Parts: sequence; structure tokens; C-alpha cells
Amino acid sequence: MTRSRHQGAGLLYLKESIAFYPTLIAVGLLSLAILTAYLEILGATEYLQERVPYLIVTNGDVTRAILTTIVVGMISLTVFSFTMVMQVLSRASASFSPRVLPGLITHRSNQKILGFYLGVIIYGLAIMMTERAGAIGIPGLGTLFSVLLAIASLSLFVHFIHSISTSIQVESILEGLSQTTRRQLGKLEGRQDPRYKAALEGKQWRNIPSDRWGFVQEIREKQAIVLLNRHDACMRMLVPLGSYVVRNSYFFQTSRELDEATRRLMMKAFVFHTGEEADINYVQGLLQITEIAVAALSAGRNDHGTAIRAMALLSDLLAERMHLADEEYIPNDKGELRIVVVWPSFDDLLHMCLGPIRNHAGRDTAVYLKLLEVIRTLLLLNGDRSKQGLLIAHGSLVVQDAARASTNSGDVIRINAGIAAINAQTDSPEFQLEDISLS
Repeated sequence: MTRSRHQGAGLLYLKESIAFYPTLIAVGLLSLAILTAYLEILGATEYLQERVPYLIVTNGDVTRAILTTIVVGMISLTVFSFTMVMQVLSRASASFSPRVLPGLITHRSNQKILGFYLGVIIYGLAIMMTERAGAIGIPGLGTLFSVLLAIASLSLFVHFIHSISTSIQVESILEGLSQTTRRQLGKLEGRQDPRYKAALEGKQWRNIPSDRWGFVQEIREKQAIVLLNRHDACMRMLVPLGSYVVRNSYFFQTSRELDEATRRLMMKAFVFHTGEEADINYVQGLLQITEIAVAALSAGRNDHGTAIRAMALLSDLLAERMHLADEEYIPNDKGELRIVVVWPSFDDLLHMCLGPIRNHAGRDTAVYLKLLEVIRTLLLLNGDRSKQGLLIAHGSLVVQDAARASTNSGDVIRINAGIAAINAQTDSPEFQLEDISLS
């Protein structure tokens, strides 16, 4: 069973690799070349020449010239495409954040197109080899297929240019991160049953140290649940997903004592890697949007419009996260609680998302006004008022920074208007922000 789990994990890693689709498509077209050679032996070229002679090349020199031109041209096209990808990644890393690169690199559409290019090259070389070997004579059918594949490659190249040019646009990157993060929050929303929280009370927990180090990004739920079902145990994480785990530090707890072999298997259910991908961990999506906003506020770019757009997306995503608990409850098929996953608290998320933007806003009043609007929106959507004090505390930090940045009466008036809008959303004098004034 252990071997099958390792194989499953290996297949998952292989499928998510950047080389998976290019390799698969290249092998497929190589198989097509072998099939074409077999059809040539069966007389497919003669059959087509009798019915559609205008599609079949019967001159050996012309066939070799066509195949050589296609192979050389496809190699140049592939090199050009890879160069363009590298330039796009370099620009994205410099302009936005290095953490957005994994999403651009693993774009399935671009991988498939590059894989098709490699496959056409391999197909053309294979057909040329069969023609040189003299086993099938003049490969009329193979030449026809090569021409059709080359035409398809040119069509895909147009799509590739469009895809790679739009993927680097900040609006596209922000929208992609927003959608991915929202999907991950949606999954978390379905695992918030409060009955499971009550089931944790009264359990005798045993702390389990980590035998590994690194960033823990996700947990293989099925593998962990199988192990926990055997011991009728529940596991609760002690560190949030996405955190760095130090070897021999306490990593998770179990409600029952586990033997050493089971502990090692439980550790293997956790995925440690340095990647920070939003489609695995919603916190990474929030942080990447924040980093794009911070980069836009840097002195070298001074693009506060992008920063304001990023803050608008953050307010929407934080509003969804505000209504969720800090723990995720994962039951087995019988509805019995087996795994408790810990996420960063809402307070920590506000610090991680709003703090860097405040620190890089400088004297840009528009940024402070947008931050106050984010606080006001969250207060408005906080129906049960449970986060009111927390939001006012973060609003106070924004006001303090805005007070230091405001150097004229016009900015002070607008900041105070934003403060008044926030105070209108609170139901207690205790949770009120004070106006600022010129120092």
C-alpha cells in the first residue's frame, strides 16, 4: 500500500510538471510517424496518388526539400517561442513579483503549443529517416501530414502570441489570482461545520514533532484519513499551511497514540516544497496580489492605479475570508472528524495584506483613502459585528500613517471624510476613529 501511495504522489508530481504535456504530445506524434511509415508500407501513398494526385509529392528531391524546410522552420519557431517565454517571465518577475512565475510557467495552453512544436519536429525527422533508409520509398503520405502539421503549427503560433502577450498584462494576472483564490476560499467554506469544533473538546492530544523541514503547503487528505481511520484518531495541525516548519519542532497533534511507523507515514502525507502557488494555498493568492500592489507603489514604477485595483480585489477576497473560521474540518466518508487544518487568523491576514501597502504608500493620499474604503467595506459586510474591533484597530493604523502623509488641508478633509464613513458603520462609541489634523 505504501508503494502505491508513493506511485500516486509521483504521478501527481509528473502531471504538474512543465514537461508533462510537451513530452506526452511529442511521444504521440512520434507514434503517428511510426503509424504513417506502416501505412506507407501498406501502399497508402499509391492509393492516395490514384485518387488525389495533387496532394501527393512523388519527387524524392522535392520531398526531402519540403521535410527539411519544415524541420528547420519548426526549430526556429520553437527557439523563438521559448525566447519569448523567457522574456515574458523576466519582465513579470521584475515588474510584479517572482511568485507569479509558477502560474505563468505552468499555463497549460502554452505547454501544449510548445509540445506540439517539438512533436512536429520529431515527426518530420522520423519521416526523413524512413525516407533515407529506403524502406518505404518516397514518403508521400508522411510529407502530406508534415505539411498539414506545419500549417497547424502556424495557426497555433498566432494563438501563442496572443496568449503570451495577454498573460503578462497586470489586469490578467490580478484577475487570474483573484479567481484562483476565490475557488480555494470556496472549498474552505464547505468545511466549516461548527459541530466538529465541539467534538474536539475533551480529547487528550499528543504532540508529534516534525522529522522534516521546509514550507508545508498542503496535505494529502485521502492518505492521512486512511491512516487515521485505522487508529480511530483525529489529527490537528499546530502550524498554518504555508508556514515554515523546523525539524524536530511540534508539527501536529493526534487524539490517540500512534506508533513510530504510522507517524512516519503521517509525515509523508504532508507536501513540503518551496513553491508558493495560489491554486494550492489561498493565502499565497492574497500575498501575491499584495506584492503586485506594493511593486506598483515603488519609486521606479509609481503606478498607484494598479495598486488601487489590487486593493479592490483584496477587499472582495478578505470579505469572503472574514466569514470563515481559522480552522478547516475534514471528515472521513462516515462523517467522523479526522483532520483539523489551521489557517492564518483574519488578524494576521489583515497585517500581511494591508501592512505592506501602508508602509509603501508614502504620501499618496489616494492609497490611504482606498485602504480606508477597504476597512469600511469589511465593516459593512461584517453582519454579526464579530470583527468590528479588529477592523477598527487596523483602520486606526491606516489613519496614523495617513496623518503623517497629509501635508495640506485638502488631503486632511478627504481623509476625515473616509474616517466619518467608517465611524458610520460602527454601533458603539468605543469603536470610533479620531479625525486627523495638520501638524
